[in-house]
Amino acid sequence: MSETETEQAMTTTTTTTADAAAEAARLDAADPLRTKRAAFVLDDTVYLDGNSLGALPRGVPGRIAEVIGHEWGRLRIRSWTESGWWTAPERVGDRIAPLLGAAPGQVVVGDSTSVNVFKALVAAVRLAPEGRDEILVDATTFPTDGYIAASAARLTGRTLRPVPAGDIAAEAGPRTAAVLVNHVDYRTGALHDLPAITAAVRAAGALSVWDLCHSAGALPLALDADGVDLAVGCTYKYLNGGPGAPAYLYVRAAHQAAFDSPLPGWNSHAEPFAMSPRYRPAPGAPRGRVGTPEILSLLALEAALEVWNGVDLSEVRAKSLALTAFFERCLAGVLPVLTPAEPGRRGSQVALRCPDARRVTGELAARGVIADFREPDVLRFGFTPLYTSFAETERAARTLAEVLAGTPRRPAPAGAPDEGRDGEEAAALLARPPAPPDRTLRYRPGPDGVVDLYGDGDPRVVLVHGGWWRTGYDRAHLAPLAAALADRGVPVALVEYRRGPGAWPTAGEDLRAALAALPGTGPLTLAGHSAGGQLALWAAAGAPGRVARAVAVSPVADLREAARLGLGAGAVGACFGEPPAAADPLRLPAPPVPVTVLHGTEDGQVPLAQSLAYATRHGATLIPLPGIGHYAPVDPGTAAGARLLDVLSGG
Repeated sequence: MSETETEQAMTTTTTTTADAAAEAARLDAADPLRTKRAAFVLDDTVYLDGNSLGALPRGVPGRIAEVIGHEWGRLRIRSWTESGWWTAPERVGDRIAPLLGAAPGQVVVGDSTSVNVFKALVAAVRLAPEGRDEILVDATTFPTDGYIAASAARLTGRTLRPVPAGDIAAEAGPRTAAVLVNHVDYRTGALHDLPAITAAVRAAGALSVWDLCHSAGALPLALDADGVDLAVGCTYKYLNGGPGAPAYLYVRAAHQAAFDSPLPGWNSHAEPFAMSPRYRPAPGAPRGRVGTPEILSLLALEAALEVWNGVDLSEVRAKSLALTAFFERCLAGVLPVLTPAEPGRRGSQVALRCPDARRVTGELAARGVIADFREPDVLRFGFTPLYTSFAETERAARTLAEVLAGTPRRPAPAGAPDEGRDGEEAAALLARPPAPPDRTLRYRPGPDGVVDLYGDGDPRVVLVHGGWWRTGYDRAHLAPLAAALADRGVPVALVEYRRGPGAWPTAGEDLRAALAALPGTGPLTLAGHSAGGQLALWAAAGAPGRVARAVAVSPVADLREAARLGLGAGAVGACFGEPPAAADPLRLPAPPVPVTVLHGTEDGQVPLAQSLAYATRHGATLIPLPGIGHYAPVDPGTAAGARLLDVLSGG
């Protein structure tokens, strides 16, 4: 955004919902970062919690599938050299360095933020002049930083003195060995003056350690130019590295030769494979290492950082300030704002004082807006400029106002995903009592090579569960449906199959093996839900054998489009890599058996458009379920579930 556009976004008075929506559209059209949104896996939820966990970049699932399938699966130990695993901590560190305003060779990636705070703070004390007996810590620091600072003080024989961040520059003196400051206050979003505090600490003869968790990736940094001694930060917030992604440690080049880590490990040894009993630190950034690098999460982070290619951090900062200012204008004073009003004193979040913050956060989520809270009364909204739009910002403010006013939830428009509805349906389905099978058949070795059988006689219906082909979801959630169908006198086979990253083609092979192993010779109805719908349609299109009819419920029927949309948080890429046409129901020939497709019009997980496209191309019978989400059709306790039972019973 230009300076003029940013200024307008920060000062324009928005008076009505229509005004706000029009203003949001204008700002989104002028946003130079708007094309970056397509690089992330997103849906119709307004996600304003990127200051806790960033969204998934689209390139990550495929890269991790490659690491697991090829580098680990085939190359195995050779990947430490052939795939560059050994040098990844410094390579990824050099990729992060420009986002910190640091030259190469000063950032190493590994361990958690907490561990790196400990390393940096103890090392800073050891670098400080003799006779300095205190450590200053930001009085409102993130709790872990405070705990670790206290431990570092005990370990080094120093006194820990909490000081308000704004007073540290004045309080640092001849007794101060080191200071630990959060660049952005995690509760209020207040941005502390890094250049001024660092200069004052340096003038006092002490060393500065900065926690950049809430600033890196949200605003420009200049660690080298500002003279920062050491810094740490996480990579799963604005850098989008994923849950549990490794943190980074910045050690200014001038300090590296004397950097004395309190956690020396074999990975930071000058000759790690010499296995010497005497420790000799490696030169440069690698002496910030400790143990074996966390390769899977480290390489996921490396792939995630690709989204920063071509990004100007000044544009990120301009959009961040415009988003937060626009959000506050749209709120029109409905709650007190804790974040400083001055642009130069705020990070990329807006914190509001709300006495019932926990309940309000839950109600926002039920209406499709994700924020978070901090006890006892702080609502936090994080704005991530690479993928947050002004239209989403207006919707979040409007939804918050509705929640605070007690306005009842409005139904989503026909065909629009409704995460709140799907969440409620999923909770109701999972709350159903367990339904143990009458017997279990094994069709191959291993825990996933089983079929649960319900009812008397040979099965007439085969159920295939969904769950995005992931191991976290198994056949248990379809057991109530199987039991209900058996109660109607229809014997059922409920199939389990292998799942997880790279699960294709084994999942399909398992389904065919299970079908071949079933007792009896009569015709079968093959029914699948969600990802199981893909499997059922795929099997029906091939050599169906005894399958005389297929029923797909909320199916992932167009793998190519599902991958493009990032459905299931990148599940298609994780399972299939590049979706093969031979697995894609929409691109396979029409099955030689009748196909019925049921799909809720309010499905927020798999769009109705998937089933519509399939039915149109292949002549299947499509049964739209008005007002229904993703899970109710397979819940026997719902009207939609009863409709499915009728279909499967032959009615």
